This record gives sequence, C-alpha cells and structure tokens, in this order.
Amino acid sequence: MNRLIVIFAVFLMMSAPVPRVLADDDRDAGDVRPNEIRAGIGIYNANASVPVPLLSGKQIEEVLNGGVAKIREKGATPDDPQRALGYILIDHPRPAVWLAALEPDYLPVKGLTEYQAKSDSVGNSTWYQHIKLPWPVTNRHWLIDLTNNLELADATRGKVWEQTWDLNPGGEAEAKRLVGRGLVSGITMAEAQKSIFTPVNHGAWIAVRLREDKTLLIYGVTSVIGGMIPESLVVRYAMSTLDELLYGIADRAEKMRTLFANGNYPVPGGDGEPFPAGLGY
Repeated sequence: MNRLIVIFAVFLMMSAPVPRVLADDDRDAGDVRPNEIRAGIGIYNANASVPVPLLSGKQIEEVLNGGVAKIREKGATPDDPQRALGYILIDHPRPAVWLAALEPDYLPVKGLTEYQAKSDSVGNSTWYQHIKLPWPVTNRHWLIDLTNNLELADATRGKVWEQTWDLNPGGEAEAKRLVGRGLVSGITMAEAQKSIFTPVNHGAWIAVRLREDKTLLIYGVTSVIGGMIPESLVVRYAMSTLDELLYGIADRAEKMRTLFANGNYPVPGGDGEPFPAGLGY
C-alpha cells in the first residue's frame, strides 16, 4: 500500500540524469505537450487547499521524457517541516494508475504492519501503521486518516482526483487502544508502548487525467518522525525514494487490468465512484 510513506533511514539524494530536451517540432502527434502539464497542475492549484509547486521548463521536459521531477519545498518558516514532491507522467488510464497507487494489499515497505480501523464506500479510511526499524533506531507507529477529496473532483469536473492523509485526531491513545484490543496482528502492546508516535505525517496523491491514456501523478509528503532523527534527513531520504516509488506505480499500473480482471476493485476512484469496467482501457 503506497499510502504511507514515511520510511526511516539516512541516504544521500541521488542526482537525476539531465533529460534530452525536445522541441515541439520533434514531438510525435500523440505526445503530451508541455502546456498540457502546466494546465493540469494549474487546474489542481486553482481548486486545491494546498497547491503544489509549478514545474520549470526543464522539469516538464524531464517528465515528458519519462523521468520523475522532484521538488523539495521549504516551509513558510525555518521551523516548519519541508515537503518532498514527485511528478511523473504515466501512459495508462487514470483508474489503473489510481488503483496501482492505492490498492490496499500492496505493501512496498519492509517491516510495515498495518490495520484498517474503518472505511466507507467513497474511499475514506483510517489506518494504524507500525514499522520495525533496524537497531538502534526506535520503531515508529501512527494512526492516519485517508480522505478522497470529492469536492475537488467535482470542482474540476472529474479532471483531478486527490487523496490526502493526515494524523488521526485520536492520536497515540487511539493507536494503542487498537493494539491493546488485539486488532493489529503481529504487534503487541509492549511493542506499541516502546514505539515513538510520529508527530507529523501528512500528504497527498494527486492524479490528473491529461488524456484517456495519459495520467500525471503527483505525490507529496511532509513528515517529522520524532526522536533523535533530524527532520532534514527524513526529507532527504524521502526525496531519494521518489524515483523508485513512482516508477514502481507506473510498472504496476499496466498489471491492474489483469490482477483485477474480475472487476472486484478494492477502492473507488478519487470521485468516490466505482471504476469503469476494464479500468478505462
């Protein structure tokens, strides 16, 4: 499940290769144009409560050439946590991309245990998540609410889907209550009590339908994991994982049609409605 994505380690950010810049005359007739990328981001920002940064010309070219554009966004003040964002263009219908990103049984992170505390028919849910980390780093856990932004989908006439997540107001007490009731398989109360509850964990998945088979996927995460690990190192690691995360979703998207050939999709679209038969292919 690609909802999470607070992963804890310290890595240096890898430099992406410089993309080959194509002039408009060099593009095939079916290629997505730079203005389509700009317009898609613009429509989201015009209706979003938390806009995303615009891409530079070089970053747009990187996306059009199959790369991941990455942005490290500073907070309003030096004390505010930073946001890591990644942008990728995926050559598949948006329902397949959405399902690849949010399919509940997909766990890309080793050591992660989770429990779905509640859910509804339009894609909102609450999850307890616990991750076991290598010694001497203390394990972390958190309780998050996932929300499909139905108002945004409606305001953009279905062009943009967004799912946000943030810490549940019940906080650590509710997280420990779930564990204490024995609902979280593999996590004992003793383990939960020793784990650090992450103080900041929020972000969003944004899927913009550029064409029927072209989806601009944007992922943004802000996290502070507490303890002795500096927030700056968490952001650097989050930035370094964006390529693997987003390329992985692009690879999974083409498998969704076969994996869910029976049409029993585990989540709805970002508008709260069921996916079309065949996921739009």
